[in-house]
Parts: sequence; structure tokens; C-alpha cells
Amino acid sequence: MKNGNYLGGLYSHISSVNTLDISPNGKTLVSGSAHDKAYENDTNINYGAMDYEIILWDIQNKKEIRTFCTQDSHNDSINILKYTPDGKIIVSGSDDYTIKLWNIETGECVKTLMGHTNEVKSLQLTSNDKNIIVISNSNMIKILDIESGKSLRTIEDYTSSNSSLSISSDGNTIVFNNENTFEIRDFNSGLMIQTISHNIDYESIGKSLRIVEQEIDADEDEIPEIDIDDDKIPF
Repeated sequence: MKNGNYLGGLYSHISSVNTLDISPNGKTLVSGSAHDKAYENDTNINYGAMDYEIILWDIQNKKEIRTFCTQDSHNDSINILKYTPDGKIIVSGSDDYTIKLWNIETGECVKTLMGHTNEVKSLQLTSNDKNIIVISNSNMIKILDIESGKSLRTIEDYTSSNSSLSISSDGNTIVFNNENTFEIRDFNSGLMIQTISHNIDYESIGKSLRIVEQEIDADEDEIPEIDIDDDKIPF
């Protein structure tokens, strides 16, 4: 990995691979694939050809360890996969509107979180393994309690088709892309801390990405004070 040399590929999925994540110890990798709808009406193609599978890999030996395929498996494209910080559970989000938690050792689906009204596109876990932050195509971001599956908070003014999402290492701040701005919010209250506006130019040649304008809507070294009476709290 130090010199960037190609070390080989991993081959098993039939459909395109949508998402990857590497375990905290760096020894395993998990991959999730798309739902190849081109085969849906072809009676000569078996069910597995449509893929949307989750596969666990041994990185060093470049071998498949197991496929997470049970009666509780997703029935549409896998869009996002994340290891929990302890490396014992894999969390998956899918176009079938669900989030699932998988036991690494057994391949068993230990929990399914339902209630979303649209495709789950992105998610992040808090470092204490207690909460999941979820972006779906329903124009909202939800913070879920993993144990109960209940929604703790919701950001309803999310309108972006881009599902970029991150959380700070201390778990106090979340950052996400919302149309032409990056929003930085307090995790516990949902209050806006700062916005960073950007104008992105997608150049046709090579489809390269170039930031052509950046404006930070706050003083460089200060976080703006928020008037609770004037600002709408989204949660």
C-alpha cells in the first residue's frame, strides 16, 4: 500500500460493486453490489444473477470468506456498508428502504431497521456504536438509535441528491453536503454551526472536478452565535 502498486483484484460479484469498507484491523474487506434489473424478466437467468449481495473478503489472501445471504437479505441494491468500530458488525443500507446489521463471524442478520420511505443512500455510525446517521432519498437525514431502531432526530430541510456524510471523531459534530453548501451541525441539538458554500464545475474533458469558488459563511476563527428565537431548529 505504501507505493500504490496494484496488488490484484477480488472477483465474485455479478453486478457492479456499489460500496466497500475495510475492517478496523485492516484484515478483511466487505463489498456490496447493485441490483442488475436488466435480468429481472429473463427466465433463463437465475435469481443470483441479479446479485445485490454482501461479500466478506480476506484481503491478504484475496479470498472470499462468506456471502451474507439469508432469508433476511436485502432485496435491492446495496448502497452503503460500514463496519462498527469494534469490527464485529457490518451495517448495510439498501434501495429496499432498510438498514441491516450483520454478525461478521456467523453471517447472520441480527437486526433490521425499517421505517424509511425511500432508498437508503448513505450512513455513518457514531464511535460509541449507539447511533446511526442515515441519508435517504426522502429529503431528510435521520439519527437512529441502534438498539431500538427509533428515530431520535430528523433534519427535514435536506434536499441534495449527493449523499456525502461524515461525523467528527468525538461524535459532537456532523457534516453533510446539501445542494451547494456543506452544513456543519451540532449532533445533539441539530443546530447549525457553520455553512461552507461552494460552486462546483464538472468539466466535460476527463470529467474532472474543480472547485471554482469557496466562501465560508463565518469569520475565519469564530463560530457564529445562533439566536434561538430567530433560527429554526430542524429536530
